[in-house]
Amino acid sequence: VFSCNGKPPVPVKIARGEDGSVRRTSRTEQGLSVEEAWTPQPEKDYGFRYTVGIRNDGKDPLKATATVNLGTVPLPASTSMFSSNADLAEIDALSVGGKEPELRTFDQSKILKDKAGTADGESFRWAAIHSKYFIFYLEALGDHRIAKVYGKHFSDGGAPQASGHLELQTEMLAPGASKEWDFNAYVGPKEYQRMADLGEQTVKVLRMDLFFFWHAGWMGALSRWVLIALVKLNGWIGGPWGYGIGIVLITFAIKVLFWPLSHKGSVSMFKLQQVQPKI
Repeated sequence: VFSCNGKPPVPVKIARGEDGSVRRTSRTEQGLSVEEAWTPQPEKDYGFRYTVGIRNDGKDPLKATATVNLGTVPLPASTSMFSSNADLAEIDALSVGGKEPELRTFDQSKILKDKAGTADGESFRWAAIHSKYFIFYLEALGDHRIAKVYGKHFSDGGAPQASGHLELQTEMLAPGASKEWDFNAYVGPKEYQRMADLGEQTVKVLRMDLFFFWHAGWMGALSRWVLIALVKLNGWIGGPWGYGIGIVLITFAIKVLFWPLSHKGSVSMFKLQQVQPKI
């Protein structure tokens, strides 16, 4: 959902293309024309290209601040100290303003306290809002960058919801001048391979490195190895029992791998039991 200067434009025309794309023409009260296009990407499930352009049709220069609503996810009705961060709604954004790209994360507690927002002066390559299984993702293409990312919470018929928003760079448009932004978008499940194919550091939204309440690099590596093996086994076995048989095989392989260590421990314990009466 696109808005400009805090207000959504009024739709004038909506058309569907032969390639499955949807185009919408809108106008704002300030005299801006807005052209939006959603074009599906057949080679990418759940992926599409989002393009938005604005043009100043007025007689005076116009300052435009464009905002895009990433999407909305439900918030759990209640949480406890034992709830994993992966169970809750979160917002992530990849900051590219420093020497190295850095992932900014805002968890549910910050969203509920209206503290889920990035500082002014930063720039971001992509932003996403996600729940435990589902994600809304938007990546700026070319030289375009996202200027700000923030979250909000509200109630829809009594059900708590969280929404993610991003602001584009403010533009001063002369009469007749225009500006266009291109994005890669993904709206779908948080599957490992799909996240890995999206962009830089997007796989981190899966929180595979989460060990109790801490983030551990070794836990992330171990989780990735096990998950990749499980997915490959399911594809090889097939059928409704693929994942179940895969879990049994992985468990058996781990047991075999650690058998020398466990066997040595068992032998040591047996010898200690024999010596115990003499002690």
